[in-house]
Amino acid sequence: MLRTARAQVLAALPGRRAFTHTAVRGQVSGASSRSSGSDEQALLLEKVQLPQIDRLNAFKAAGAGIPGLLSQHVLEDVWSRQLESNLGQLKEAIVQSTSNNYLDCFDSANSSIDRGADSSNKIINQYRDLLQKISNKFDDDESYLFDLTASIYNLFYFLSSLKANPANTVAKASASALLASPGEAVANAPSNEVFVSLINKSFGSMDEFLTLLSDSANSIKGNGYTWLIYKHIENSVTFSKLGHLSILNTYNNGLPHTFTSNRVSSGRDFENKKLNKNYESEKFSSNKIPSMEDADALNSLNFTFTPLLAIGSNPAFYLRDYGVYGKQQYINNVISCIDWDIVNDRIPSKK
Repeated sequence: MLRTARAQVLAALPGRRAFTHTAVRGQVSGASSRSSGSDEQALLLEKVQLPQIDRLNAFKAAGAGIPGLLSQHVLEDVWSRQLESNLGQLKEAIVQSTSNNYLDCFDSANSSIDRGADSSNKIINQYRDLLQKISNKFDDDESYLFDLTASIYNLFYFLSSLKANPANTVAKASASALLASPGEAVANAPSNEVFVSLINKSFGSMDEFLTLLSDSANSIKGNGYTWLIYKHIENSVTFSKLGHLSILNTYNNGLPHTFTSNRVSSGRDFENKKLNKNYESEKFSSNKIPSMEDADALNSLNFTFTPLLAIGSNPAFYLRDYGVYGKQQYINNVISCIDWDIVNDRIPSKK
């Protein structure tokens, strides 16, 4: 029975030679009394799938990369080969994890797959649930699992927001590109009136928004993403007018979320209560003016960051097509390929 349970787990991880029998043995130890649990784990592992982007699949089938942005070779590498490798390692890391409930994130009965904010691809919500669960544990041993999950999550928000723009030039730039004067903001801009109004409210004007988006992406050195996020108070009609757009940079496998803000603030509240028994009653006293630190903490607690768009600045995305000096041209091409209808659809409903 032990061999049967081990075979079921391994069957869910095809081609993973690095998967050790020791790790499997640790997961299925006592299988003679828990064979049903192993069966359930094997079935859940089959549900851990990659998010699908129909447009990218069509580009891949056509063999032309993303016209006006990425060659077929680069697209095959970053969207197919690397993702398939990451998926295999992700399943391996889930099985070897000390936690036994991560697979629940991929069970439709438990996963928040109907969350409207990520309706463009429901599978990506399962990855978000997994990231949140790992973040809330604060377990250094889970960092590898976190990085694998975040790499898939971030790449989805980058590539799923793009469309073709054959008018762009995809070629290696010379060193003279570093001396070129900054040009005007890329012409590609959203047309939805409500979305444009939100951009103007958040950034002042469309030109300022597109310039900030470009400059933020170009400022990243090494691996990272530039995000357009919708900062809002979740499930609040009263404060819906406070919702606005922001641009932020994350590095390596960082996320544009505030998963841990509640736990950090809760810990601060706990310490304050121990030192001052009257802390709870004085916290919002009318004669107590909060400090900037207090205001910032409260702001982090109240607001939710919903990702709308990511621009990947990893050298792997542009070096082979644009060369060492072509990062700015690559970023210009990315912005010109953004499908703003997809981005706008990710703004959560205020109903």
